[in-house]
Amino acid sequence: MGVISANVGGTATLIGDPPNILIGSASGNGFLDFIINLGPLVLVTLGILLLYMDLTVFRKYSGLSRKLKKLSAVDASKVIKSQKELYKSLGIFVAVIIGFILHETLDYETASIALTGAAISMLLSQKSVGELSRDIEWDTIFFFMGLFMVASALQEVGITDLISSSIAGLYNHPLTIFMVMLWLTAIMSAIIGAVPTVTVMIPIVKSLIATHGFPADIWWVLSIGACFGGNATLTGAAANMVGAALVEKHTRKKFGYLNYLKLSMIPTMISLGLGTIYVLVQLSMGGM
Repeated sequence: MGVISANVGGTATLIGDPPNILIGSASGNGFLDFIINLGPLVLVTLGILLLYMDLTVFRKYSGLSRKLKKLSAVDASKVIKSQKELYKSLGIFVAVIIGFILHETLDYETASIALTGAAISMLLSQKSVGELSRDIEWDTIFFFMGLFMVASALQEVGITDLISSSIAGLYNHPLTIFMVMLWLTAIMSAIIGAVPTVTVMIPIVKSLIATHGFPADIWWVLSIGACFGGNATLTGAAANMVGAALVEKHTRKKFGYLNYLKLSMIPTMISLGLGTIYVLVQLSMGGM
């Protein structure tokens, strides 16, 4: 439930999920735009998924309530190594969030705000560059760099324009194209991952808006499909793999692709169904 909630909840904000960071950068939509357009859907979806998990999963574990009470009784202050460092980090975190909220008013890129916060944190930590660089996931960074180069190359040679023209030629109604975009993105995210899918889809969406006149609200459809669809498989989102690793660490049992799929498929279909209804309702009301 934690992994699924992380992906669904992250859909509500610009920084909540990696696909949204990419979409926000490409579309120019700000922090508050994501909350206003996707927040209501996320709240409803989380509520229904919590009810589903309570009925199907949580009630099977009779000792869960006792364990949660024991966990809540733990003194958190004993875990914190340095309260001074904690307060510094919290202050920077709050300042970065405020910066995200005001970035359109201040006319700053969200990336600049995030990097400024990271740089200040690094300076205040008083650690050497060598110490800090060991904690950076260089493989992930170079992976994203490669994805961006591939997506740029596809755009340069005209493949993304060809795909967008084909889509626009087959479907000339916003409702149809939104449904195709939502479910196509969800399926691709489940198979190859949400971030690679969004990286490939961004130039296609840009072409649909600029060349074929599709509504800019199609960005929200792309976000819903990628973030919700990424819940389906173990490789769909980074949170899924982290969650599986934690399960294996604490239970000392193998938690593979099929184990995850058995737990995730129904919640994923519920969330995508709610996303579909949300898009239909917004279109019928003249929004999205």
